[in-house]
This record gives sequence, C-alpha cells and structure tokens, in this order.
Amino acid sequence: MSADPEADAVALAVLAAGGSRRMRGEHKLLRPFPDVSVVRRATEAALASGLGQVAIVVPAASHPVAQEVEDLPVALLENARAASGLSTSVRVALGWAAARAAALVLLLGDEPGVDPAVIRSLVAHWRRDPVPALRARYRDRPGHPVLVRLDAPADLPFDLPGAASGGPAGPHGDTGLRRVLPPEAWRDFPVPADAPVDIDTEADYRAALARLPQ
Repeated sequence: MSADPEADAVALAVLAAGGSRRMRGEHKLLRPFPDVSVVRRATEAALASGLGQVAIVVPAASHPVAQEVEDLPVALLENARAASGLSTSVRVALGWAAARAAALVLLLGDEPGVDPAVIRSLVAHWRRDPVPALRARYRDRPGHPVLVRLDAPADLPFDLPGAASGGPAGPHGDTGLRRVLPPEAWRDFPVPADAPVDIDTEADYRAALARLPQ
C-alpha cells in the first residue's frame, strides 16, 4: 500500500435496516443479548475493533433500531429502500465509505457474536495483502466480517454509488457482495472458531444466547 497514512484507512458499517419477518413479537435487533440489544452488541463490536469510523445502516433515524445506538459514536445512514433487500443497505454503506476509506468492513446487525479481535485480525491481514475482497472463513462456513477494497475501483465490477462512469450499478435485491464480486476477487481469512449465529428465527436467537459465556 501507499506510504500515505490514509491509503489503508478502513471504515466499518453495520447493516441493520432489514425487517424481522421470521420472528414474532419484538424486532429481532431489539431483543436483549443479554443485557443490551442485539443491534447494540453488534455495533459495539465494530467500535471495539478500534479501526476507524463506524456507521450503521437503518431504515430511518426515527426507527427504534436507530434509537438503540443513537448515543454511540457512529454515523446513522438511512436506507429508505430497505424493503427492497440487503443490497440497498450495502450500496448505502459503500457510498458512505468511498469518500473516507480505502476499504469497507461490513458487519450484520443480527450477528451480535462477532469478535472484535477477528475484525482486527482480518484487517491486519488485508493491510499486509490488500486483495480486492476478503471474508472471514470460520470452521463451519464463510461469514462476517467481510472487507471490500475501495481505493482501486477497477477491482469492483460495478460503479460505487455516486459514480458517473456509467458502469453497472452493483448489487440488487436481497443479496450482498459475495454474489456480485467474481470468485477470483475473494480471499478467505481463516478463523479457528465456529461462525457467529445469524439471528433470523427464535431458534437462532436461543442458539446465540447459549454461546454467551456463563
């Protein structure tokens, strides 16, 4: 990477604008985990990494999910098109990060079990070998954090939000970057642990709680 101190700057974004369609009652991101909400725990993990600016993508600044983290030092990014799928939140995060960082780390608001140490290790690895895209590969499956390089737009097969080059618009629908970037762009960062639980159902929520230290 360049000797410029900003050349390897990293921004982090927590994607938390989705619905809670598969869980009854209280929104899944507002459930206790165990003493703070799921989304606050995920956001605090991003902050605890100490790597750079942190944003959270929410449906609206007035949404209860946004209110859960409004006292934290994070940027609130509104996604009025959240109902159209995960890709809309990814694009909001990319647009925010492109102006301030060489790479963006994506995290999910419904994965409160992500270890800040894993985030730091993944970014340190990328700084030694700045590949176009890097993802955590846990013992059981690939997962988050996911990092995408932004300082070399040619590495991306689509335009960043706000670009005027007229290329493809990027991810669409309910998909993230893993299905958009070509397979050869990706490198795996091995993590010697099981992947954090992605909370979509009541069973997932109970499984995630069961992993907490007793």
